[in-house]
Amino acid sequence: MHWTLKTTILLVFAGAFTFTANAQKKYEPKFKKKRSSIERVFPSETVFKPGGWQFGAGITGMLNFTETQHSIPESDNNLTTEGGLFPFAAFEIGRFYNFKPTFTFSYLNYGIAYKGWGASERFTFNGNDQSHTNLSHYASAYFDINSTVPVSKMHFIQNTIGVSADYGFPGAGNNYPANISAAQMPRFNAGVNYKLGLGIKPDTDIIFVPYIQVNVFNIYPQQTDFYRYDVFNTSFVPVIIGLRVMLFNLAEDSCPKVDGKQLTP
Repeated sequence: MHWTLKTTILLVFAGAFTFTANAQKKYEPKFKKKRSSIERVFPSETVFKPGGWQFGAGITGMLNFTETQHSIPESDNNLTTEGGLFPFAAFEIGRFYNFKPTFTFSYLNYGIAYKGWGASERFTFNGNDQSHTNLSHYASAYFDINSTVPVSKMHFIQNTIGVSADYGFPGAGNNYPANISAAQMPRFNAGVNYKLGLGIKPDTDIIFVPYIQVNVFNIYPQQTDFYRYDVFNTSFVPVIIGLRVMLFNLAEDSCPKVDGKQLTP
């Protein structure tokens, strides 16, 4: 009885193993690639012309909402400052060049831009609460290199390292008492910035990239902090929230030309 039971169990396991092995041989996965892999979203440099135009616009802001106390020479009163928000506008036009992806870098771009930087500060001195603002206007040249990481068939995450050089007209004037000095934006500045963007491809020949940009390092001038702008007696973080539009054109048709005289009627 025990021998018969053992034999039956062994035969059942052997049959199950044989069926499973045959089933695995017959099964062919529907997709050859891994489930986690996603096709490239950024347009191919072989299908589209590698170069094209881009346009953009954004909102600038200089941010610092920290209250800071400053000692004033030859005065018994401290100056207390707190940055505010004075948003303004930025516009750009440029060119891009996409190439065969190297690591995760997909394309570079360059162009010119207008930037308006508005500074706002509230301050308290000698018991009086006041505020002041000023606006600086700049013409800018920029160069970016961009990494694109696909997250769906229509979207990708974009990381950008850029450099820019700005020349313009810094805002002047303040409401401080005469014995308090004030900093202002430099006439020329240059630096390195970082952009985090989301690429959206609604069609094959156009891409929208909303992004946020922050300073990483001031090449010139050196400020209180290496990535901020000093205005009045506050050190501001410059930020841009913007949108870029990239236009793609198909490459020339690679099919050979056909001589109509050689065609049969």
